[in-house]
Amino acid sequence: MKKYHSRRLTTTENTFALLWVFAIENWTKIILYGFVLFFLLRITLYLLSTYLYQFFKWILQIKKLLEISKEILEKPYEEFHWNDYEFCKRYLDLYAKFRELRVASKKNNSNTLDVNSMEFMRFDDVKLCRMIRNSKKNKEKECNYEEEFDEEEESE
Repeated sequence: MKKYHSRRLTTTENTFALLWVFAIENWTKIILYGFVLFFLLRITLYLLSTYLYQFFKWILQIKKLLEISKEILEKPYEEFHWNDYEFCKRYLDLYAKFRELRVASKKNNSNTLDVNSMEFMRFDDVKLCRMIRNSKKNKEKECNYEEEFDEEEESE
């Protein structure tokens, strides 16, 4: 029979063999260091996330973004704008993005919604404003209605 010599390990195989021997000999230290690093990382992330979350809200100027978009949404537009399909589509897209940003701004660092967040409470209601041009007839009706209302109050 022929004698075969043992094959030399490649660099990768030799590295894995050395790491395996090290892991077998020091498994308790590896587990202990792993837990310590895990807990240190979790504590650091917990402490930093609160401040970083508020810092990113401040950097992105979420309040200003919400104010600007609310002003745009509440601006009274002419009637012909509302008859345009593209305008209505973009208006609804802006409103959807406004709602997403409002909900994101009310969340805290643990990603739970803070319903009683006072600083963003004023952005909860957006009023749709349509500019309706009153004709003379409509103005007369409004005036007559006001006069009737005044007469009823006087008679009481």
